[in-house]
Amino acid sequence: MKLPLRIRFSIYALAGAGYLAGLIVTAAFVGLPALLRVDRSLAPLQSVFQAISARQRRVLDAVGSVEEILSTSGGSSARARPMLPLGERPASSLLSVYGQLLAPAAAKKLAIAEDELGAIESALGDVVARYELGDRKGAQAKLAEIRRAEDRSQHLYTEAMVLALNTGVAARRAFRQSMDTLAWSAAVWIVIGVLLIAAIGYDVNRHVWVPIRTLETRVRRTAAGEWTGPLHFPPGDELSALAAQFDALTEALRQRAGQHAHLATAGELLSGTAHELNNPLQAIRSMAELRVAADPESRDWTTVLAQVERASKLTRDLVQFVRPAAREVRRTSLNDVVKSAVELIEFQYRADGIGLELDLESVLPDVRVDAHEMAQVVVNLLGNAHAVLARTEGPKRVFVRTWTEGGLVHCRVRDTGPGISTEIRGRIFSPFFTTRQTGVGLGLTVSRNLVRGAGGDLVLDPADARGGASFTFSLPAAQAVAAVFNPVMNGQRVEASVDQSSPFHGMTILVVDDEDAIRGVLERYFRRDGATVVVAEGGNRAVEAIRREAIDVVLLDLRMPDLDGTEVYRIMRRERPELASRTIFLSGDATRVTEELDVPRNRVLVKPVELGELRRVVSDLAAGVRGQGPGTRDP
Repeated sequence: MKLPLRIRFSIYALAGAGYLAGLIVTAAFVGLPALLRVDRSLAPLQSVFQAISARQRRVLDAVGSVEEILSTSGGSSARARPMLPLGERPASSLLSVYGQLLAPAAAKKLAIAEDELGAIESALGDVVARYELGDRKGAQAKLAEIRRAEDRSQHLYTEAMVLALNTGVAARRAFRQSMDTLAWSAAVWIVIGVLLIAAIGYDVNRHVWVPIRTLETRVRRTAAGEWTGPLHFPPGDELSALAAQFDALTEALRQRAGQHAHLATAGELLSGTAHELNNPLQAIRSMAELRVAADPESRDWTTVLAQVERASKLTRDLVQFVRPAAREVRRTSLNDVVKSAVELIEFQYRADGIGLELDLESVLPDVRVDAHEMAQVVVNLLGNAHAVLARTEGPKRVFVRTWTEGGLVHCRVRDTGPGISTEIRGRIFSPFFTTRQTGVGLGLTVSRNLVRGAGGDLVLDPADARGGASFTFSLPAAQAVAAVFNPVMNGQRVEASVDQSSPFHGMTILVVDDEDAIRGVLERYFRRDGATVVVAEGGNRAVEAIRREAIDVVLLDLRMPDLDGTEVYRIMRRERPELASRTIFLSGDATRVTEELDVPRNRVLVKPVELGELRRVVSDLAAGVRGQGPGTRDP
């Protein structure tokens, strides 16, 4: 029978408590009464024995003393009176003290024995009196009667004690029988306990342990990539509900596995395409920067530079969204996050005629988040709004607003769609819940977990008269401290703050790139500042130059036809590790470099890179080379 686990374990607890209560009751009603009977029967015997022995000893001493006087020869009638223990007789008899504690037959015998003993004590007085009057023969005859009375009293005392002992023996026999009964009861309870434990163990194994092991095995197989059929657990308890949730999860994963594989392939293709696109963009940008530096009034070259920046930013954002780098929490502006997310999705909005309005507060505190995770949250919210409005008649508008209040930075995404019904509002964040035929139902769940992981929360706003659905996520504002600006990580334009005279004088820079235009521009740029520039059009030539030349800094492309940058870098780490630490990667795919080669992010520049930014990074490495002193640049 399938029962909820809480009820099942409650039954186990009740069974154990009942078993323990049965043991206690059995011991109380079988063993305890027998112990009490023995105690009541045997408790007075020791005291009775001791009192009778003491009284008999006094009487015997008195009889012996009188007999000793009478046995002496001669003597006058005026002899000294013998010392008799008559004054030491207790005020109360043994019968009055212990009679109620003994069996009736024993008490009766004890009463007769006490009467005989009293008569002996009286007769001893008569013997003494005759002795004092000189009737020696009469005293001896009376003493002989006392001896016979003493034997009778001794016999009566013995019979009384035997009866008392027999009462104790009967009590012991009853106790032994009670113990036998208790032993059998204990054996029965032990058997019941073994059967109870076996039944509970069987039930736990069947309804708890086996399902958990089955679920654990299925989880391991699923994690290893084995897609098997559903778990057929009979419904009725929590494990069955858990198995149903797991089946739904694995089915969703199985359905999405193919799509994820296509997405991964698309990511690789996009990464390669972005690299190929960034190479000409790098050449165009570098040439445009040189032209603008030579003729700052030239509006044409300024326009070219601005358009190159726009195209390069789009390719960087696409590659980063498809293949995000390792999680990096830093200070960032939520407005910048929203703008980058809007740039990724606004084309779909324009294509479907959906208006997108931004109301971003101009002065907004920074937040400490992973910018790409928060961009994913905004893209998910905008994507959900787009999916709803694309199949809705009437006005199609989405409003995105940011503001700060109460130490929190808020972002709200509201659409003009039909809204979310009251029936499903409580389930909107549940995993695998979706109202879309092609949806998996994980977007809002993942988004809320990402926001909560950053210290905030994502909520569904209450319905209002304007209609539509409105979601708001809030994040704690970062502390107002001086920001350490990193141009590579922030991806913004930075002016070099180095000495413009000749920071690279006497240094040798190796430029490795398979694009002639890029090599030519970088060669002219750094030679103008007094550096010696060695160029290599591929990885093999770069390795030869590294082994032959005294290189100080290497500018290394990642994708090259003969030997790519990763292999060149590995060779440098083996043969010239000090030069590997002064290598700057120029690539359109920063993720591959940082993950595969463990290169710091500040030495990976995404093409097309601004010459001023490149100059700053190379200048930092050049300062390190100058600080190392002579001999560090020998090949």
